[in-house]
Amino acid sequence: MKRTARFLTVFTVLLLLAALLFAFVRSVVYPRYLRSVYKIAYREQIEKYAEEFDVPKEVCYAVVWAESGFDETALSHAGAVGLMQLMPSTFSYLAAKHRETLEPEQIYDAETNLRLGIFYLSILYARFGVWETVYAAYNAGPGRVSGWLSESGREDGVLTEIPLAETKNYVARVSRAAALYKELYS
Repeated sequence: MKRTARFLTVFTVLLLLAALLFAFVRSVVYPRYLRSVYKIAYREQIEKYAEEFDVPKEVCYAVVWAESGFDETALSHAGAVGLMQLMPSTFSYLAAKHRETLEPEQIYDAETNLRLGIFYLSILYARFGVWETVYAAYNAGPGRVSGWLSESGREDGVLTEIPLAETKNYVARVSRAAALYKELYS
């Protein structure tokens, strides 16, 4: 009987210690790890343009994180440039739409790239009205996404199926990152 009571006491203490360790890891270690993966850079510029163009800041951080990992010198194999990975043709279109006269090399300027990239997110949101659909359009292009929406017969902007695996994965990745940015930094 004493042996059983001693075993239960030791087991209860070990269980309590394991629960405390789990709580510590969950509340202190894991958030620190997540903050190291989902870092914040260019805070002043991102939050300024997020407010100016009425785009949630966690969406901006998530897109920059997914597109360039906050590397302003990033260049994709397709020719997309900078923090927001803007294509030169998109950059020119956005500059004209924003009524700015910019030189092509200004695509490499971090602040300009962020301003026009976040402006682009606001344009896509005004068009589609659903952030997941905006992420798909940012990745695959708004024309392609409009076609997918048309094929699905949906008029609410919700994509029920994304036929490109790259875009489907991108939408999931940015959606998760946006949720984590909101949770970690709000």
